[in-house]
Amino acid sequence: MKDYSGMENFKCAYTDKIKLTELKESPLNANMHPPEQITRLAEIIEFNGQRAPIVVSKRSGFIVKGHARLMALRQIGWEYAAVDFQDYEDEAREYADLVADNEIARWAEFDIEKHRFNLEEKHFDIEQKYYGIEKYDPIIEQEIGANIEGDEDFATELGEKTDYLVLTFSNRDNFLKACDKFGAEREKFNISGSGNPMYDRMGLGRVIKGDGHID
Repeated sequence: MKDYSGMENFKCAYTDKIKLTELKESPLNANMHPPEQITRLAEIIEFNGQRAPIVVSKRSGFIVKGHARLMALRQIGWEYAAVDFQDYEDEAREYADLVADNEIARWAEFDIEKHRFNLEEKHFDIEQKYYGIEKYDPIIEQEIGANIEGDEDFATELGEKTDYLVLTFSNRDNFLKACDKFGAEREKFNISGSGNPMYDRMGLGRVIKGDGHID
């Protein structure tokens, strides 16, 4: 087995290297990590090293940032982790940082078209899994594109089990312009298995940012 006891795999700034067995997960952490996420993160760390430290509070001794990284390091068999110890004025500030670290990343939008352009332009010879991409995998996008270009028409009414396209907009003006251009009306949609009777998944589709595409 590869020796992970040294610091050669730490590719980030850190305060100290700490044994995984000595790190304490925060009992206040509400972020859940499915096995698939941890496996993918473990693959990325094995490939690229630990690029971000696990942040531990000097006040409580608990992990504030890096619960998933700890789980990934356990999975690949590391003995130590790169850790950054940080000060927090009180429990409220510590908890705010814990939650913000989990949630602020969800605000980002991934531009799959730019990603695909970058790969084509730079000719990076790296497996797709090392980008941490799953639902935006270009291979999946190509399969969706093949279906869209087929003989079957797009759905014209809710409930049709066929291909469809979802456009997203950053502002109401662009949204209204698109509605006027395509003669579209607002409809309730939905994700199957969500438990909400308002929504239901239909056919095979993809999401495209409409801004910049609607003239």
